[in-house]
Amino acid sequence: MACAVAEEVEEMLELCGVSTPCLRSCALLEERMATPGKDAELIADARRLALGQTLRFLVSAIAERWAGTSSAVCLQKLWFDSMHLCDILAARGLDFAHRATSHATAVLRILWKAEDATRTLPSGCLSALTEVLWRHGVAAEPALPEDIDSAERSILHCLGWQIWLPSLHWWLAAFFSRLRVLARERLAAAEEAELAAAMPQLWQHSYAIGAAVVARAASLGPAAPRALAAGLLALGCVRAGLLPLHGIRPERLGAADWEQVCARAVGSATACPAGALAAEVAQILQLATDSSLGAVGEACWLVALAVPDALLLRARLHAAVQPMNN
Repeated sequence: MACAVAEEVEEMLELCGVSTPCLRSCALLEERMATPGKDAELIADARRLALGQTLRFLVSAIAERWAGTSSAVCLQKLWFDSMHLCDILAARGLDFAHRATSHATAVLRILWKAEDATRTLPSGCLSALTEVLWRHGVAAEPALPEDIDSAERSILHCLGWQIWLPSLHWWLAAFFSRLRVLARERLAAAEEAELAAAMPQLWQHSYAIGAAVVARAASLGPAAPRALAAGLLALGCVRAGLLPLHGIRPERLGAADWEQVCARAVGSATACPAGALAAEVAQILQLATDSSLGAVGEACWLVALAVPDALLLRARLHAAVQPMNN
């Protein structure tokens, strides 16, 4: 584990709402809520892609009709939160095979109202939206008003009214906020400016890959949002030339396999010379994610295998590392 965050820096992180105790509390909540039962049926494959598309259209329509805005950050957050909540609900036994549209619409209404208690989303209007999506082949089926109301009651009961859960969007935003604060405190001015210049592209790349992963795979268990966010941030630093690729290689993989997986998952990386800056960025990365470098490497492995372009390598690499796990 990296050294502890200095007390004065921890105070700055607390002002940003991303203190280390806050991260650890959210990690415990994630562990408790995002662990699938042994008989859980997770949302995967074609059904998952259809659900993601339905949620995207519903999020946009709801934002424009009832909020009069379509803030990109708001829409991204709501979509990620909704997908994660659907994963947790499916793992707890809610039937997304036959009532996916009703449950997806109810999840969105719950989260939308949780952000602002003054918001109202009438069931009749939501039902009409699902009818439009169904006619255009986006939703699997329309949702009647009474189906949406029933689904909302079932969801709240299933969650025990624990509505807020840290999604991949929340973890990415938290890690990036911590990265900025830690860079200001630990890097020289020129080095901090170099990192700051890379941050917009780093965020966009992490978000885009994260959205592709969430659209195709349940973010539960080992691939829960916190681990995915840590892996995305680290791989993004490699791609931006802030970290050497070998610096985050999981112990289970050889250098050649690791280079191949990362090339397929995140594209070509800018060369990063080993040196003081790379070592300092590695330390900051551990502090930002509150993880050891070994844990960050394992998170990178999870992300690399989950990215759609890397799926063709999964079988061969799994066979290669299997003896090491026995």
